[in-house]
Amino acid sequence: MNARVDKLMEVIRKTVLRLFPELAGSYHLTSNAKVVKVTQEALHVQPLLKDGAVNEESPVITAPPLPYKLKPGDLVRLKFLYGDPSEPYAETVTTAALGQITGGGLIIEGYGEVADYLVAEHLAAHSRMGTTTSPVDDKGDSLPGATTSSLTRFDINAHLKAGDKVAALPIEEGARFVVVAKL
Repeated sequence: MNARVDKLMEVIRKTVLRLFPELAGSYHLTSNAKVVKVTQEALHVQPLLKDGAVNEESPVITAPPLPYKLKPGDLVRLKFLYGDPSEPYAETVTTAALGQITGGGLIIEGYGEVADYLVAEHLAAHSRMGTTTSPVDDKGDSLPGATTSSLTRFDINAHLKAGDKVAALPIEEGARFVVVAKL
């Protein structure tokens, strides 16, 4: 009985693989890959195993280039359109970039100088209205005799200046950036 079940399972497995060949090559699965070469026409990536080691059984795969400036060693996600091994494409894993504010713009590693950039609101100088109470305990609860001011203006002058190190995210395919943090 067990041998018959094993034989039936093998027949089913072969039938499924014949109907869906992408299952045999794992083309239906997303995997991490390391960029090994970047040209104008293509992005050459080496698939990685789950532990991050190079998959020696898989050759370097050529995918269409991305609009982001990638360099050898960067990580991307490797996918195959409709599970078709002839349609590989890569997606960026992270697009955050380190940069430095200059007098005329922003210098981003791998992109160069960017004149047109946006700044997240919490980094720009701005004001907020709120309520303050003093004195308070460690939990923020009012202590006896505390006074409360209902309309208090908080001016935050966290402006960026030349030389500040920042983290930025590309938008519009890397044409512009949003500065999201001062480092």
